[in-house]
Amino acid sequence: MALEWMADGLRLSLFSSENMKVTQSDWTRITGKEELEAEHRARGRYAISGAFLEGQLSLSVVGSRVDCTLGPRPAAEPEGYVPSLGKWTEVSREFIGATEGWLSTLSIPIIRIAFGAGLLAAQPDLQQAYVSLLSMLRSVDGDPARMRDFMFRVNWPQNSMSINGLTLNRLTTWTVVQVQWLLFDTGANALTKDTSASPFVRLEIDHNTDGEWTQPFDPGRLVAIYRELFNLAVENAERGELP
Repeated sequence: MALEWMADGLRLSLFSSENMKVTQSDWTRITGKEELEAEHRARGRYAISGAFLEGQLSLSVVGSRVDCTLGPRPAAEPEGYVPSLGKWTEVSREFIGATEGWLSTLSIPIIRIAFGAGLLAAQPDLQQAYVSLLSMLRSVDGDPARMRDFMFRVNWPQNSMSINGLTLNRLTTWTVVQVQWLLFDTGANALTKDTSASPFVRLEIDHNTDGEWTQPFDPGRLVAIYRELFNLAVENAERGELP
């Protein structure tokens, strides 16, 4: 049973055989913006961040790894807020389109690629949330009326269609979550918890190339590998766990 997914996070991660760096030109290729919005420097880490699409984009580097991450913007009014970038089918394709253009221009040797996403599907009540969750899983049987605090994580590796001999890790984590808001009453100087929000089925995706692969990819194949990882994520969102 296909669920109506929202995305609460998207990520492209690249690993090199050399130390990496990002500059204003990288930011411009992804966002189309000429000016940097914010820079963050810490020991061994450099990041650029700012508004992009319907969220906040961060381009960060630590050693030989660079992460391009899109997350929700902070809420002006936290009560009733659910962290979301919008519909998964729409925002994911916008993100892929923006980042694959940048990826195609990189000349530094890349030895590993990962695509990550966090997805949420609202449900009317807790029992229906577990009914929906179990409908997406092939390896698990359960009792939706009694299940609580369930989490299922699995990696079903498969061979890449882009590069012969390359293994793709197809890692998914499935659970049911409920958004809670902590409300501070300044008059009473106390925190109260509101749990009135509907529960969500949550899917975390981390599809990545083999960590043991050490040969730099042909630069002309980077986008194809990235697209393959993304297409596997699309299949999981539509069809669930796929052994």
